[in-house]
Amino acid sequence: MVNKKPGELALAAFFVFLGIVLYISALGFPERAQTSTAVYVKFVGAGMAILSAVDFSMTLKKKSGKVELFTNKTYFFGLVGLMLAYMILLMLNVGFMIATIPFLAATSLLLGYRNWKIMAASFVGILLSTYLVFFRMLQVPMP
Repeated sequence: MVNKKPGELALAAFFVFLGIVLYISALGFPERAQTSTAVYVKFVGAGMAILSAVDFSMTLKKKSGKVELFTNKTYFFGLVGLMLAYMILLMLNVGFMIATIPFLAATSLLLGYRNWKIMAASFVGILLSTYLVFFRMLQVPMP
């Protein structure tokens, strides 16, 4: 068994640092990008730093937990297999939206979620937000 609290604290601190670095790097973007790309990068950096700081403080308050590494090999190998299948579907130009739906469903089922209403709402929310942010807002073509 391994004490997981130091690792959680280190990871949260790393993401606070990474968020700050992202935010600061956006300040150096060219003037023409300050009203478009830099706004998004600043938003992501600030959000990452704030949420990671909250996670850091919550981790400090909770009791130390012990975790056994790789206790459930089905989850580990199942998730790796699902990610490989997802990447293959994306490389075969099936399309991001079409490949993502079965990936999310299979991942949710593997992890034990069975409430189809919540799963469907989550899938729609993930796909809709991805479409709006990347395709509409950032104008990045979807695969």
